Amino acid sequence: MAQSGLRGFAFSLRPATRAPGRVAPAPDGDPGFDALVIEACQVLAATDCAFTVRGFGGSWPVDVAYDLSTLVEQLPRLLRDLRARRDGQIGFYGQGIERTVHFSPCGERLRLTCTSRTSWTPDPAVEIAGAASLEEMILRLMSAFSSSLETARSPLADASPFSSWR
Repeated sequence: MAQSGLRGFAFSLRPATRAPGRVAPAPDGDPGFDALVIEACQVLAATDCAFTVRGFGGSWPVDVAYDLSTLVEQLPRLLRDLRARRDGQIGFYGQGIERTVHFSPCGERLRLTCTSRTSWTPDPAVEIAGAASLEEMILRLMSAFSSSLETARSPLADASPFSSWR
């Protein structure tokens, strides 16, 4: 079992430093959180931001347009679960990745277990991380996500809840 502060499993978003050539208008109506995240990730995919995930034996082949959106959609629930000291999970559904990370509280630490739905095998399958470190990582990604929308001059930067993430 690998021990880590978050040397093992980690995800991050390197913030955008420039806006795309064309800025999309805000969606009409109230599309809902998941639809806003998908639209926001399409905006961010046209910038120079970069999404990375690693752990359980290596770097994962993720992208901004799809994989980041599936993660961001799940972060508010994961954050609530972690703060309530409940089990939680995040799924990565992109073709070729198809894995789930389960988080189980163990005192001030978390037991992270990765299961794969492909031929890829996590090695190690279990890692230990600090609960506070994981929460900080989630908040950093949410902040970088919101700031990147602002840098991209997207009207989505002011949409709820993104504006509160900065």
